[in-house]
Amino acid sequence: MKSAASQSKAGRFRQLPSFIRGKPCAGEVERFYRWKPPFRERFSCICWLPLQALRVNFPSQRLGQLIVVSGPSGTGKTTLCRKVCAAGDAVFSVSCTTRSPRPGEVDGKDYFFLQEPDFLERVQRGELFEHAQVHAHWYGTLKSAVFENLRRGIDVLMDIDVQGALQVRACEDELVQRCLLDIFVLPPSLEELRNRLAGRATEDAATFELRMRNAEAEMAHWPSYSHVLVSDTRERDEARFGTLLAAGRLRTSLVAS
Repeated sequence: MKSAASQSKAGRFRQLPSFIRGKPCAGEVERFYRWKPPFRERFSCICWLPLQALRVNFPSQRLGQLIVVSGPSGTGKTTLCRKVCAAGDAVFSVSCTTRSPRPGEVDGKDYFFLQEPDFLERVQRGELFEHAQVHAHWYGTLKSAVFENLRRGIDVLMDIDVQGALQVRACEDELVQRCLLDIFVLPPSLEELRNRLAGRATEDAATFELRMRNAEAEMAHWPSYSHVLVSDTRERDEARFGTLLAAGRLRTSLVAS
């Protein structure tokens, strides 16, 4: 038979609102905080919190990441980027160019095809992240196309060289500074890079050696990046690259205000 003391404790427990006893009821939290002070004093063992503390006002929308990936040919960076985009975790930034469309290319999907005067005017107005002239044609990345995706919470991948990455980092726009995630992909060693490129057998000896010299010069820029990934096997590279992007999405700077 229960003692009077234990019966008293049981009775007091039954007087507690159901959400404290572990059986929440709609609207009971609000009603509980409007009860008279004597009841709250009676149960002083409970840590009373303001009603507002029970609600977490956290934005449901985040900004997308601006993922800049650089590294010499042969490190697998382009394959990593394509895997992420194929999985639907990000989209490639669409570059603009002054060259003519090739058969099958679609304006706005493969490239934004611009006339040279229009391209150069956009450069003067500061509408491009980065630009360069290659084989008598201009290429660049329009800010407007990237910004639209970032504001919608879509991650954007830019597979660009170190000079292009430098121009992106130099952009003072607040959206870029909040969303930027730059990654440099390094080969395990120069010897391994040489073996990987030699395996392609797509260039003559002189062109191959020029590519190796350019790669070595490009690798000297890795300290300028916030993250570096030393290439290993394809599977490990994909796992670590995915981890970097997943961790980047947790940054408070991406919380849309």
